[in-house]
Amino acid sequence: MKKWAEERDLQKKEDEDTKAYNEKVQRMYDAYWNGIRDYKKSDHAITYGWFGGWSATDGLPQSFLSNLPDSVDMVSIWGGTAAFDENSSKAKDLKYAQETKGLKAVLCWQVSDIGLGLPEKKAGIIAKVKAFSEEQKKKRYSGYGVANPTEEEMQVIEYALTLTEFIEKHNLDGFDIDYEPHVGDHGSGTYAFANNPSKMYSNMKLFIEVLSRKYGPKSGRAGKILIIDGELRTMATNFPEMGDRFDWFIEQAYREKHDYQLSGRYNQLTGITGFKAEKYIIADEFERNGGWTIGGEGSSESDVKNGTTVSEEKARWKPAGSVRKGGWAAYHIELETPANFKYVRRAIQIMNPAKYRP
Repeated sequence: MKKWAEERDLQKKEDEDTKAYNEKVQRMYDAYWNGIRDYKKSDHAITYGWFGGWSATDGLPQSFLSNLPDSVDMVSIWGGTAAFDENSSKAKDLKYAQETKGLKAVLCWQVSDIGLGLPEKKAGIIAKVKAFSEEQKKKRYSGYGVANPTEEEMQVIEYALTLTEFIEKHNLDGFDIDYEPHVGDHGSGTYAFANNPSKMYSNMKLFIEVLSRKYGPKSGRAGKILIIDGELRTMATNFPEMGDRFDWFIEQAYREKHDYQLSGRYNQLTGITGFKAEKYIIADEFERNGGWTIGGEGSSESDVKNGTTVSEEKARWKPAGSVRKGGWAAYHIELETPANFKYVRRAIQIMNPAKYRP
């Protein structure tokens, strides 16, 4: 009986020690993740990535958002995603990345025609508009700065509204407009929703206006994000007044790293309403020519050896007279998974020096 009592007391002590240890470890984890989330709320140059092939598939590490470095601030789901339910691996991956790591996740694709990126596609958007009565159309499509919208303009508005509904349903944080009306994968959709080329800018402005009611600084919804990337100079020339709808402007300055190149791009955008250095993000190409292996396409062997790759130099650069830029971005950030995100981590450390930055 005595031996049994001694063993019982010993087991009790071991259980208490284990519980105390587990609670201590949990407190350490809680403190760590609180620090990460606080960092992302702080005033700093952010790290952004276009994330391709998101599927959250077991055995494919680069298909998980949650496998990104903890200090990555934001990603876009490049090319969009099929619908998914709350019990899917995608939903679980997204929830963990957002709630634990403080990651922001938006959708992104080249916006060149009605319905792109959505399950409804173009035919579905057109059908939705046609199905409404005149009274229903008036109620749904008024209030966006167009007194008597044409059928085409109603399709643009419907596209934006359906997009916001998809974003909200899937608990995403906003949208990144990849605006490239003269380059990229646009083909016959070059004129951005417009059958008539003269409408290419007005229809894009309308699309932006509708999205800005839900996302961006005009929405009144904290943490709901609206971004534009691509042909920023085309925006600066044709609809600079729409700039105050955006949280961030991302420059695809691929292969460039010198001050005269980066400052030259920056200086062409200063006439955009609401534009400032702290909203300006410069990006690198990690997909083409194995860019992820050399710190971004355009880096030479000597750059890799000397720590002067295009990504490292962009991370160091900031506009003249500014405290900092908005941040740095990588196209196909997920490709660097096998290298444990060597250059992503390096860019973060250069922009936001710390003794330890995960």
